Parts: sequence; structure tokens; C-alpha cells
Amino acid sequence: MIYCISSLRRTYNGFMNLYAYLAPLAVRSMNDNEIALDLAGFKATYVQTSPYVYKFKSGDDVFIPSNVMYFHVNDEGAEQISTAYADYLPMDKSSPFLLISLGLFIWFMVYFLIAPFVLMVLALLRRRRKQKTMALGS
Repeated sequence: MIYCISSLRRTYNGFMNLYAYLAPLAVRSMNDNEIALDLAGFKATYVQTSPYVYKFKSGDDVFIPSNVMYFHVNDEGAEQISTAYADYLPMDKSSPFLLISLGLFIWFMVYFLIAPFVLMVLALLRRRRKQKTMALGS
């Protein structure tokens, strides 16, 4: 089973709201006693030491500070993952929603970056056209 989880420490207003979704923590079960974690390309393996408690076994150094992970579970699955320095919750937004939001953001940024140049070119063309008509009319 795979869980995509975002950081619990996130703001709910402004751009920083999306920051937690840029690098979700993916948790995958390898067997009954081991799980694999993936965080922005960094991978680690954890082994179960007691019920709902996993200890770092091997992987990238970025996971060393979170040597032990505590899983808070309910009937449906992991409800929260706690470590020494961060807590993680299941993603509350779906991947299609995030991809559509990204597409709209890119579209709007391109529009607002190109629009001033298009307006300047149109104003220049209008000015030239106006000067030509005034020169012909004189």
C-alpha cells in the first residue's frame, strides 16, 4: 500500500500552502516488517521494532534525523506519522487537482509575463499607424 503524505507544519494561506505538496513523503510496504520511504528522490528502508514503530535500517542520510517513526493508525490506515522533528498527515488534495493547479499557474504566469510586451507592440503599431494617417492627411 502506498501513502502520499505531506508535512503537518504548513500554512493554509498564500503560496506557502502549496510548499508542502512539492515534496510529499511516499510510504510503501515492502513486507510485513519493512516499509520503504521516498521523499523527493531520497529513499530509505525502515524495519518494525514494535507495533506501529519503525526504525531506520538503510537509505539516504536525509532520513537519519528521523531515526524512529511512529504511526498513528485507524481502521482505514495511517492517520499520522510522527518523527523527532516533523509530523506528516495524508494528502488532502488529489494529484489531478494539484496538476490542474500547476497548469493554471503556469498559464497565468506566462500570460502576465507576455501581456506587457504584446501591449507595448500594439501601442507602437497604433502610434505608427496614427502618424501615417496624419502625414497623409496633411
